[in-house]
Amino acid sequence: MDIAQERRDRLMAVRKNLELTQAEMATALGLSLKAWNDLENGRSEARKIHQLAAERAALRLAAECGTIARVPQAIMDDLMRLASDVPSAVALAEAILTRAYLRSDEESEPVRERVKEALFQAVIAGRALRGEPDNGP
Repeated sequence: MDIAQERRDRLMAVRKNLELTQAEMATALGLSLKAWNDLENGRSEARKIHQLAAERAALRLAAECGTIARVPQAIMDDLMRLASDVPSAVALAEAILTRAYLRSDEESEPVRERVKEALFQAVIAGRALRGEPDNGP
């Protein structure tokens, strides 16, 4: 089976797991029904971005419903893999956001505030993961 066919199969599996019609899935992704139908039927190439968008829609719909029962196992496996490496992800976020904050004087005030808030949240998460007390920023 080629990669394009695998992606089409995964798109269809995500939609069916969510028990959505093609029209509902198209709407969830901001596509026309024809565009989604063409992806599922191979008339348009199913690219990685389509697969990722469908998976993201599955997560969003699961969050809205308050259940993960309909999230495909492959997506759950990806989430578990990511969750198992939270400390590394938080450390990376701290490093990237610190650097962005140090350079934020070149940005507009709203951008600086968003970077500052994101950095603050990453630092708090990092402290919590390391078991350090939260003594403010």
